[in-house]
Amino acid sequence: MRQRSQLGGAPLLACTRHLAQDTQDPHSLNLPGFPRRCARAGGKCGARQLGPGDYMPINVTPARLAAVVRPLPGLLRLAERANGRVRGLWLKLRLVAIGGHVGKRLSVAPNVQAITVRGAHWHIGDRVSFGTGVILSVGKNASLTIGDDVRITHYTVIGAELTIAINDRAQVGEHSSIRDHEHDPSAFSMHAAPVICAPVSVGADAWIGRGAAILKGARIGAGAVIGANAVVRGEIPHDAVAVGVPARVIRNRRKNTSDDQDADEAQVAANRIREVQ
Repeated sequence: MRQRSQLGGAPLLACTRHLAQDTQDPHSLNLPGFPRRCARAGGKCGARQLGPGDYMPINVTPARLAAVVRPLPGLLRLAERANGRVRGLWLKLRLVAIGGHVGKRLSVAPNVQAITVRGAHWHIGDRVSFGTGVILSVGKNASLTIGDDVRITHYTVIGAELTIAINDRAQVGEHSSIRDHEHDPSAFSMHAAPVICAPVSVGADAWIGRGAAILKGARIGAGAVIGANAVVRGEIPHDAVAVGVPARVIRNRRKNTSDDQDADEAQVAANRIREVQ
């Protein structure tokens, strides 16, 4: 922003004090040029002018700092979401190229690995989310089916050599393992032991806690809850809560909730009777 003298009309620069009087926002000015002395105040100012590379001092106030910082978390979340969609699109292109099906709005965090071969069958529904470090492995002629709105969180490993089905709205906690195969423990050498397989299914709305291991042949019912670090083999009924190694059912979450409500209501009624008496 150059200032012109009243004499010859040549562009003259002002010092910081005079510029601050001329503009409402002097904080981002970078004013190159010559001469090097201020010609304001009838040429008597004499203060050093702003030259090449000189900037006006910035008056940082808490309000200005908050105005800059406040939108940053939202912008970072938006950028991360956009990056997740881009990674999801790349994974979708890879799987579709080998004959897989991938639905809309797949979100993929960093370092997700999809290990596959031709002849593997992939079916991923809409709005599926894979957390950081998730590993998905599907062998030849094996199938992995993931329903809509499924969330697979960080560092979970899913390995299919036969069939794994994870139904709609299921959630899998971090560091979990879901496999439909294992080495035959009756083999003479475990190094050369053959792989034995059995289908695995996780019902709709099921929740698998952190660090759980879902072994071959496991069938987890709809709405079931698997506790953290549990080892599941066999069938878990729908709406059951199962914990431990091996996992055992400790209660039915819907039935117990209803019973607890009935017990609370009975206790309240008993207290009222005592108050009346």
